Formats: sequence, structure tokens, C-alpha cells
Amino acid sequence: MLVAGLWIQFTAGSPYVFGLYSESLKRALGYTQTQLDTIAFFKGIGANVGIHAGLLYLLVPPWAILAIGSLLNLAGYLSIWLAAAGRLERVDFWQVCVFMLLAANAQTFLNTAVVVTSVANFPSSRGTVVGLMKGGLGLSGAVLTLMFRTLRTRDQVSYTLFAALVPSLASLLLMFLIRPLPVAIDRFETTNLHKISGIIVAIAFLLVPISIASPNQALAMDFSALLILLLLASPLLVALRAELTAEEDQSTQEQARLLEPEDPPRSSRKPGLQLGQEFTLAQALSSLEFWLLFVSAFCGMGTGLTTIDNVNQLGLSLGHSKRDISIVVSLMSVWNFLGRFLAGVISDKFLHSQGFPRPAFIAIALGAQSLGHLVVAMALPGALYVGTLAILLGYGAHWSLMPATVSEIFGLGRFGALFNTLTVASPLGSYVFSVQVAGSFYDKEAREQGSSSCYGSHCFMATFLILAGVCVFGCLTTLVMVATTREFYKTRGFENSRERI
Repeated sequence: MLVAGLWIQFTAGSPYVFGLYSESLKRALGYTQTQLDTIAFFKGIGANVGIHAGLLYLLVPPWAILAIGSLLNLAGYLSIWLAAAGRLERVDFWQVCVFMLLAANAQTFLNTAVVVTSVANFPSSRGTVVGLMKGGLGLSGAVLTLMFRTLRTRDQVSYTLFAALVPSLASLLLMFLIRPLPVAIDRFETTNLHKISGIIVAIAFLLVPISIASPNQALAMDFSALLILLLLASPLLVALRAELTAEEDQSTQEQARLLEPEDPPRSSRKPGLQLGQEFTLAQALSSLEFWLLFVSAFCGMGTGLTTIDNVNQLGLSLGHSKRDISIVVSLMSVWNFLGRFLAGVISDKFLHSQGFPRPAFIAIALGAQSLGHLVVAMALPGALYVGTLAILLGYGAHWSLMPATVSEIFGLGRFGALFNTLTVASPLGSYVFSVQVAGSFYDKEAREQGSSSCYGSHCFMATFLILAGVCVFGCLTTLVMVATTREFYKTRGFENSRERI
């Protein structure tokens, strides 16, 4: 199940590759930067508003969620390709926004089915498992870009046709493997997860030189793609070996009891529902912790998504070539992955050993993003590479820390619906920071230059200074949550169940 989930996640990251074809899409449809950022906003809405997927998960099996996501993906991206290729007559701007909304919303269905099922199947390793799943999703942008480059096409808009087919086929082929399984403690679980993690990290670092290599080296590109596919297949060997060497657990009932959440601390909270118990959506929405998380997501995810969606125009304004920008887009996927994976694994380690609050790592991620935005605003040589490194590491960290934190504080009963409600903060932040801030400043500077495109460091300087300040505010807000949950995490007792595993 875990390996099948990883394969689905590795094909589901097309919304992260928007920067690869956005400029070509803009020219093909004759749009302004503000219109392009509006399409990106609808992409953000689709990719992050998944409460309906979370609620549906309570009613139908995971394979049905995956089937719906596959159909949405196919319909959305195929329609965009037909519009950009001129094969649909009289396509209005709002229709393209709807196409992108549908295409990106497919990701919430695929992600909900895979992540929620994985957390339920691995409750004592939720940080690591979420880091793997969210990391695979973040890294998928670089993998999909590599596979697309092997097709040797100069038409970047045709990526939308590629995106319509690959994720849909992968999900349909693997959907029946994604299912809840009986939870049992396996003393080899951590070892097996570390083996799979090592393979995925190796893929991430291998993608760095591959992303930098010239796309004109066709043979090398084909060999690299084949190598990545073989590495992606290798976790299956770990899973098969685990099946063959699995030992029967002679104390299943006792260990199952140990997996149940311990009574949360009550001394620091008012009588009533306590942290760690099963919250309904309404109960979570009335809690301070939920809204502190929401503000953190608004600041961290919103500013990170703004960088992702504007990286093409940012690179051109700073004088980078299209090839350089393509490299940056691929590297951003790698940094996104490392942020997601490392945040999940490291926060698990500190939580189990020291009871260290997981929200503290969210604050650290926001601090890193703030520094990255400042580097980009300064526009020094190499700022695009260094700045996006810090921004995407922090941005990626949110996507593993947020779901793990939600599952711990509010329980697993409504986890899918709760987390998908929280992620609404991401497109809201993207709309404010990308459309209203970045798009407006960019178009203003472009008009002053008498063009639809803006060139120079001033095109995005004010935008990224604002984004840096927003992340500082988010960091301070998250520190409040660290204080409110500190006692809960110290007495949670995860370290005991971890040592028994």
C-alpha cells in the first residue's frame, strides 16, 4: 500500500510545474500577467480546497476517491491543452480558470486517499509516512519534468496533455492497492521505512545534476529517466521482503492498546474536549489551535505558492535564460521534497525522544522562508537559486508538519476533512500575495516600460519584501501555538510507543 501510494504521489504534482509552461500558455492565449496569476490562483484553489474529498472519504473507499481524482485530472488538463492548441473555439478566460480548477482539484482527491490511508495504517510513524507521501508529491514536479523532456518537444504547453494522461493512468492502475489495513506493531517498521526513505532521498539528490544537465544531451536524458524509473520501482523490493520476513505478533491486543492515544494533559485547559481526542469539524473550527495553524498556513503556504507560480516571470525579470528557469523549476521540486521529507522525519525524532512540539518546526520553516524572500528581494547574483532554496525548503516543510500536527491535536476520525479545510489557507494566501500583490506590482512596472513584460530587479522587489514580512508575522503567530501545545506534546507519550516498536 505504501509503495503504491508513493507511485501515485510521484505522478500527481503537475500543479507544481505551472512555472514550466506558464509563459507559453500566456502567449498562446494572449493573457496579461494579472490574468495568468488569476489562473494560478484557481490552480491554488483547486489543489488546496479538498474538504469535499475529505468528507467523501468518510463515505466511500479510497479507490473511489482515486477514480474521481483521475477523471478530474484528465478532464481539466485535456481541456487546457485543447484551448491552448486552438482546438476549442471561443474559449473565454473564465472557462480556462475552471479548467485549471478541475485539473488541480484532482490532486486533493489523490492526496486525500493516499495520505489519510497511510496515516491510518502507520499511526506511530505518521511524521515519517506523511513526509514520504508529501515529499513524493513535491518531488514529482522534477520527475515529471524529466520525463516530459525525454519527449523532445519544444512546445511547453503540450505538457498539459502529458499531465492529463500520466497521473490518471497511474491512479487508475493502482487504486485498488490503496486501502486501510489492520494496524499491528512491526519491530521492522522503522527499518523498512528508513530503507524506502533512503531510496527516495537518493532520487532527490540524483535529480539535481540531471536537472542542471543540458536537454540537448538526448542519450544522457534517456538514461537518466530510465535510472529514475528503476529507483522508483525499487521500494517494491523492500515491501516484498517485508512481507516474506514478517513475524506473527504474539501480543497483538496489548500492542493495539498501546497504539491508542494516551489521555492528553488536562491541567492547562478548560474542562471539555481535550487536545488529542477526536474532534468534529465544528469543534476544531471553534478551537484556538486550528486558527493559529490556519494563520501559519496562510503565511507560509501562501507566500511559497506565490514564488512557485511567479518563478518564470521572476527569472526573466532578473535576466535568466529559459533553460536556467527550467533548471530552477526542477530544483525547486527537489527542495520542496527535502523540506517535506526532512521536516517529517526530524520532527518525528524530536517528538518521540524529547516531546518537542511539532509546531516549533513550523515556526522554523517560516523563518527560513522569510530569509529566502529577502534574498530574492535583494536580487544579488545567484539570488534566484539561493532564495528559492530557502523558500521551498520552508514551504515543503509545511506540507508534512501541518497534516501530522492536525492528526495529533484533533485526532484521526475526521483527519481528511480537517486537514483539507486547513489547506484552504494556501490558495487564499496565494490570491492575496500573487494576484493582488505580485501581479499588480508586476503589471504596473511593465506598463511603465511600455510592454506586457517587466525586466529588472524592481519588478518583484516590493513583492518579496512584503512576503518576507508576512512570514515573520506567521512565525510569531506559530510561537503562540508552540506555547499552547507544549504541555500536550511533552505528556503525549509518543516516545514510549516508539521505543516498543
